[in-house]
Amino acid sequence: MNYWALTRQSLTISGSRLVALSMVSLDLMILGRLSLAETADFALAVQFSQVYIVLGLGLTVGVNIAFNMKKSSSSSIPGSVVGYALLVGSLLFLMSMAMGVVMQVSVNARDSYYALAVGIIPVTIYIALCALIEASGGAGWVFRLTAGAAVVNVILDVFLINLGWSSPAVAVACATTLVRILLLGFVVYGCLVRHRIAIWPNLDLPEWKNLFSYGRSEALVGLIFTGGMSLLFAYVNSRGHEQLVALLAIGINFLNIASVIYVGMTRAVGNVASERSASILGDMKGLAIFGLAYVAISSVGLHVASPLLSWLYLGTISTQLLSIFFLAIWIVAFDGLAMLFITLLRLLDWRAIPPLLRLSLIVVGVPLSLSWFDPAELGPVFNGLLIGNVVAAVLAAVLLVHAVADRTRKEVGAAQGGN
Repeated sequence: MNYWALTRQSLTISGSRLVALSMVSLDLMILGRLSLAETADFALAVQFSQVYIVLGLGLTVGVNIAFNMKKSSSSSIPGSVVGYALLVGSLLFLMSMAMGVVMQVSVNARDSYYALAVGIIPVTIYIALCALIEASGGAGWVFRLTAGAAVVNVILDVFLINLGWSSPAVAVACATTLVRILLLGFVVYGCLVRHRIAIWPNLDLPEWKNLFSYGRSEALVGLIFTGGMSLLFAYVNSRGHEQLVALLAIGINFLNIASVIYVGMTRAVGNVASERSASILGDMKGLAIFGLAYVAISSVGLHVASPLLSWLYLGTISTQLLSIFFLAIWIVAFDGLAMLFITLLRLLDWRAIPPLLRLSLIVVGVPLSLSWFDPAELGPVFNGLLIGNVVAAVLAAVLLVHAVADRTRKEVGAAQGGN
């Protein structure tokens, strides 16, 4: 196992995901300097639309594994992936439009939400195509593309806000959707021209079922996860003041950004290990140590960067925001451990149950956060979320130990039977 190559791929994929998510952070930073009310409206719209982005990510989580395992034996797998992503994106778009009708938010927040909903189909297909490109060795190209898109996003934000045809929140939401459409166009080019991947969508129900088997639990977790966080956000919004809501939005955005670091790591682990499926049991210890070290080092880096991030969000180093960031770093560290253990379980063909363990954040963490809510500070809210992720990581670790022991026992038994 080449751990340097694994580290490089982890950093590259994490970087591209981080830059992609930082677009929302930059949006919040721009709006935060204009109006807390606009920031709160846009944050609400993003939180509700994020439900469908997370569902798209969850339902396409197995694309890289399926592609790596079958690309040498099936030339139709890329087309099956695109067809599947198109179906998923279309269904998610229809669901998002229905949700917009019943949302209890301001008109400004609703308009921002609808502007973001237009980008759901493009971003779902984009996610799937990025997985194909990254599995084909193009992670660096995806990173550079995403970095360029972040710059374009800032330019569009400023241009559309100054154009004055809508509220700043709606303008920023429109900029986000335009960038997502542009990104889709570029990754289509990357597949067809740079990597020679035939991506014409095709109807392949058996392969769609296989892709869904990887992502069904992740999608359920994503739906409940983002739904629970939206509930928490709505609860604070109804009982807190604008400053508290804005700080919660920044704190949750920081959580999302930091967690992407570990999404990239687990995606890289899946990419590398799925190409060595015959030796996965022997690689398990090394992969686990690699993941633990990655989480520890990343946590230190996030802690060092916290003052700078506080200044970027608010234009000042806020002790209140720094205390939120400190708790958030621990929250995502335990989430990263849970994601690592779940990825290793998936490589052992435990697909359905392990992703559900991350629901501890919602089943345990969110109820604690709601019960401990204090209008004067957000620390108790994030303490509740931390306890939820600690439970998830511990449960995933215990299940991984059991799965490794079970696989070892079966392989030893098969070897003895063969003799």
